Amino acid sequence: KGSACEMNDTWAYDTNTNTWTRMSDGPRGRLGPRLAYDSESDRVILFGGSSSRDTWAYDFNSDTWTKMQPINRPKETNFQGLTYDVESDRVIMFRGCDDNSEFDDSVWAYDYNTDSWEELVPGEGPWPPSREYAVLTYDTESDRVILFGGIGDSLAESNKTWAYDYNTNTWTQMQLAGNPGAVPKQGMTYSEAADIVILFGGQRGWTDFKFIDKTWSDDFNSD
Repeated sequence: KGSACEMNDTWAYDTNTNTWTRMSDGPRGRLGPRLAYDSESDRVILFGGSSSRDTWAYDFNSDTWTKMQPINRPKETNFQGLTYDVESDRVIMFRGCDDNSEFDDSVWAYDYNTDSWEELVPGEGPWPPSREYAVLTYDTESDRVILFGGIGDSLAESNKTWAYDYNTNTWTQMQLAGNPGAVPKQGMTYSEAADIVILFGGQRGWTDFKFIDKTWSDDFNSD
């Protein structure tokens, strides 16, 4: 509920029947929340959105949303990067920015089992500049979180690819032969069967509201 742009309905898609099913309504409607599936706990984790810093867990089997109560948590965040690190059993977030467009390059990890957020202080080496609309996905083969795109202070930073290792708390800038270019607001995920990251779409630059229909893939184990 809320404004026309801030819906709170939940939907589930079944590939076997090619159907969408409306589930129970979720938390307060908001723009820019992010979801990640915690496979160990079998919960979908939601964090943030406009003027929000709450954490929610969705159980598909019971069709219920539960508001979590972490003592420490990130500040209000929207359009951040969020993914689940299978090996470490943590939801990883690259924070991005808040409602006041204040950018933040902090990285946080959420543990559903202990209901706790931990800010990961940068280790040695380079660290990606802050941005919004960055997209994260977890590469199970290399045990790395992959970051690409987003809108920050520099257009040149938007077409760089980074890999994050939770175990060492370090970022590595990947050196790729080619990339999609500066395409914020894209979709990105990892195919475990093919062991490649798939990227689709995005916005052409920062101020041009034309959108791209191209698909890209890369195998980060070969970089």
